[in-house]
Amino acid sequence: RSYQNISIATNEQEIETNASKQQELIAINEKVQEVHKIDASKQQETIASNKQEIETNAIKQQETVASNKKVQEPRKWLSSGTVDFKKFIEKDLYYIDKTYFISDLMRNCATVNLFTRPRRFGKTLTMNMLKYFFDINGDKSIFKGLQIEKDVECCKKHMGKYPVISITLSRIVSSKETEGFIKENFEEARRRLVRLVIDTAREFRFLLSSDKLEEDDKQDYSELLSKSMVDDTITDSLFRLTKLLYKHYGKKVIVLVDEYDVPLQKAYIKKYY
Repeated sequence: RSYQNISIATNEQEIETNASKQQELIAINEKVQEVHKIDASKQQETIASNKQEIETNAIKQQETVASNKKVQEPRKWLSSGTVDFKKFIEKDLYYIDKTYFISDLMRNCATVNLFTRPRRFGKTLTMNMLKYFFDINGDKSIFKGLQIEKDVECCKKHMGKYPVISITLSRIVSSKETEGFIKENFEEARRRLVRLVIDTAREFRFLLSSDKLEEDDKQDYSELLSKSMVDDTITDSLFRLTKLLYKHYGKKVIVLVDEYDVPLQKAYIKKYY
């Protein structure tokens, strides 16, 4: 009986030892698995890092190629004194895109708009831009790729939809050299104003053959082409031309007047105001 007890105790101890060894093996296996997981995670991180480095290098290469391309491309000319918007676009001159001003103008549209800015702020170029945009016979392609093209509704509603009269009063400088003297007086300013009216009217010679105008209308237009036009004709010239264009096209007319203050300023300075 004593021998049996010792044998049972030995077996129990052996079972406990084996169980302990099994637990140790399980623990070792778990640690091995954790090490494998850590190694796998590090491998993934390494792969991700390498991938990111490859993408970064590719971006840098693209930037380098783009930079080299820019260096090779001819630089744009910075034009001074050019006021023809179409020349800026066609010759690819350096131009700060202000075309979205047209959207602002049409959203806050008034019957009369006055643009006041200091000298050399681009007022004349902006007026010329407006002429090309609104003119019913204008070239729409010159606005391709510019900011105003993003306002699809504005372009659809207003681009190339109106007859446009565009004049600049800077031509009425009332100065003429006669026998070595500069002639500046009211008569000379008036002569230049008549010349301006004639040149502006000549842009619309098609009115003489328009089937929308009556003979009296055509006679009114003819008077705008005469060097001997009377003061009343000069005074009503813009209104008369606007009315005739409205009759011909059946559309409202846009009138752009640049350098409106020049004749008044000259007259005041030379004392024939």
